[in-house]
Order: sequence, then C-alpha cells, then structure tokens
Amino acid sequence: MKKILIWVLFLIFAISLWAQDDAGPVNMGGGVGSVIIGDHAYMRLRLNPELTLGKFGLGLDIDLLIDADGNVRKEDWDDFSDYVNKIYYIRYGSRGDNFYGKLGSFNSYSLAHGLIMNDYCNTLNYPMERQLGLMLGIGLPMMNMQIEAFTSNITDPTIFAGRLTLEPFDNSSIPIVNNIQLGTTLGYDVNQYEGLTKDERKEIRIDTDGDGIWDRDDYDPDGDGKITEEAYNQLLEEGLPEEWIQVQEFDPFEDVDELSFNKSEMVIWGVDYEVPLIKTDMLILSHYAEFSQIVNHNYGIIFPGFYAKFFIFHLNLEFRQYEDDYLAGYFDHYYDQDRASAVFVPSIGNYEVVLKEERLANAMASTGWFGKLRADIFDFLYLEAGYTDMYGKDNEDGVKSLTGVAGINTKIIPKLKNMEFKYYQLDVPKIKDFVAPHVIVQGTIRYELSPGTNLVWDYQERYIDVNGDGKIKGSEETTRSVSAGVEFQF
Repeated sequence: MKKILIWVLFLIFAISLWAQDDAGPVNMGGGVGSVIIGDHAYMRLRLNPELTLGKFGLGLDIDLLIDADGNVRKEDWDDFSDYVNKIYYIRYGSRGDNFYGKLGSFNSYSLAHGLIMNDYCNTLNYPMERQLGLMLGIGLPMMNMQIEAFTSNITDPTIFAGRLTLEPFDNSSIPIVNNIQLGTTLGYDVNQYEGLTKDERKEIRIDTDGDGIWDRDDYDPDGDGKITEEAYNQLLEEGLPEEWIQVQEFDPFEDVDELSFNKSEMVIWGVDYEVPLIKTDMLILSHYAEFSQIVNHNYGIIFPGFYAKFFIFHLNLEFRQYEDDYLAGYFDHYYDQDRASAVFVPSIGNYEVVLKEERLANAMASTGWFGKLRADIFDFLYLEAGYTDMYGKDNEDGVKSLTGVAGINTKIIPKLKNMEFKYYQLDVPKIKDFVAPHVIVQGTIRYELSPGTNLVWDYQERYIDVNGDGKIKGSEETTRSVSAGVEFQF
C-alpha cells in the first residue's frame, strides 16, 4: 500500500511540472529533497496542495520521508493522529473579524502583551512531531467584544488558552475614552508531564520489584519467582545450563509498573487595558498595562507600557515588575520542550523528570525593562530585536532574554525569494554566550530556479542542557534539523 502511495505521489509531482503557473483558488506546492532527523538521513517528497475561496483556506502537508532502503518512516504513518496531522492549516477570516478560525500549525502565537502566552510555537519539533492546533474567535456588537479560544493540539488537547476583550465606553463621545480596551486572558496546561516525548519515556528506567535490577534487564521484573517462556529460552541461548534454571511453571506475563506520574496542572490568568493616545498617518501611540498571576505561585506586572509606530519603525517599551516565584511569558516559544524534560542523574544511574514549574522556586523578585524594535525597510529588509533586562534586589542579576529576526523579502535581488534568520535566548540569568542552554537558531533561504520552482534550505539548531552543568558540550546536547530541496508551486 505504501509503495503504491509513493508512486502515486511521484506521478502527481511529475504532472505538476508541466502545469501552468496561474494563480487561482486551487494551488499545488511541494518539493523533493533531503532531510536529516537525528542520526538518520531521508529523501523527502512533499506535497502542499492549497485551496482558497474568499476568507476560507485549506492547506495540506503530505510529507513522505524515505530511508536508504526505500522504506517510509513508520513514525509518520502508524497512528490515526498522523493522518489528521497531514492538515497543515484550515483557516477562515483573520483576527478582528466577526468570526475567524485556524486549524493547524502555529509558529508564533501570543495573547495580550505577552505575560501569559508569548510567541508560543506548536511546531518546535516539526516535522518529527506534528500538532494540529486550533484557534477560534468571534466578535459581538455589544461593546466591540471579542472572544478567542486556542488549543495547541486537538488530537491530544492538553494546552489551552483564551482571551476576552471589550470596549466598555464605545458609545461615549469623549475622545480616547471611547476606544479604551479592557481584556482578560487565561492559559491552562492540563498536565505538564504530557511534555515528555516517547523517547524520553523509554529512557526512564523502572524497578518494579525493588531488587536493584531495572525492569528492562530483569528476567523476573515483578519478583514473583516466575519467568516467561521467552525469557527461559533466551537464558538457554545465552548458554546458561538448564539445571541452573529452576522453573516449575511459566509466568504468562510479567505484571510490571507502568511509567506514570501524578497530574500536574498549570493555570495562569491575567487582566490588561490599552488606551490609544495618538492615531494619525504619521504616528500611532498607545499606552497599556497588564497583570498576570500563576495560580499557587505569584504575579507580574507591566506598567507602564507604550507602543509607537512611526516612519518604518514599530517600538514597544515596558517597565516590568516580577515577584518571587514568577516567570513572565510562561507559555513561550520553548514551552513544548520545557514543560517536562528527562534529565540524567549519574548518582542514581537514572533519569529524573524536571518540570518547568520547578524553575519558579529559583525565580527571584525583580524589576526592569523590556524593549522591542522592528524596522521594515522598503519591502526589502526587516530587522527585529527584543531584549528583557531584569534586576533583583541590590542590583542582583534577574532574568534576561534576547531575541532577533533578520530577513530579506524582495524582488530587488534577482531570484532570491526570501531569506530569514531567527535567534532566541530566553529567561537566563546572564547572556554570555551565543551558544547556550535555551537557545534556538533557525534559518531559511528560498531561491527561485524557474517560475514556480524554488530551491529551499531550512535549518534549526536547539541546545539542551542534558547534564545540568549550564554549558553546551557534545552532540548529545545539540538537536539539529537540516533540510534542503526543491519546492514547486502551480
């Protein structure tokens, strides 16, 4: 069946090369190339059909990764959710419409001014892991009310968020006052332990009978003095004399403890307001503030905050105050990676599960500034830099964050469709090294070979402090994903 599917998709790809390059409601994109996932290299065949009808849009991502033996990567096709996740997006309308929604991938999702959900990404491990997120919004005429709801993955819904905004004085004739917006935001993780990957769960060892031998190495893991017939035959194959193995009856199965954890919820709520001050063709200026609290922990505040748009620049400037036991932007770009992770502890020869919530105990009260500046230069070059600089009592180091985006998207350079690079280093005591824990580097280059055909290079590198020494050393602490190939559009 899979071989037939491969040949059908190759046929579609071949036919598409002769298709006309006319923009319309139905478009076909895709490509062929290679991708490296972990230690394995795959040939990649990708089809991205798109349908657009007015405000409605549908995009699919049919991605076949084929190894050197001609086999399709099983992990992408062995579960019902894998087929559902071939939907890259379904969208209708956009934020601000009376009704809007999107189903699929979210590279960056934020609410309010970022104290709760800031630049959250459900494609952090794409394409190894796919999530089908959902955003729905509705506008009501009463006080210009807007309601929005979000989940990161409808096939395994564990992360939720929602927001309500309204303009209580929209009927007022008083300038500025009539446009004041009030809002409230909620972020909810049903169980942080769901952040453990399948591979991490496999690495964590269990000793059901407490005899000091891990279940995976124990022929009698439940300690009842009986073994399975399979284990008996394996011992004989390993050369153990039959008379040494005293078995009166076989155990049809070993009753071992499953790897399970207590449920650990995370709830964060907040309120905010925004006041437009100036709105002209030359200048837009507004003031805002936000308060958020992590339930069973503490709170943080933005006050005052200002946004300005002038000439080619977009500027945000905020004064922030965090209490002990609090982290801003808890649902951030790294959240899927950080909500739960397995860390190897040499002293016990096993892995311990560390939740992001445990980092709150080390978060100290601090005050400081956040600033972000973006420049869009003649539809040619865009640059964005964001920096958070927080200080604790007596000017002790608090939380620091640095983000950057640089890109080219222009027709000025022949054949270059776009080039973009991103850098994230979030919530660290000091920014000392470019390569450090909690850093992600991403890059994309797209070059036109012919009308409708582009050469594409994608790169992502993430650094994970596996041994907890605060440094990045060795390949085991670097996760790299590289893909290159040809994409087409017709």
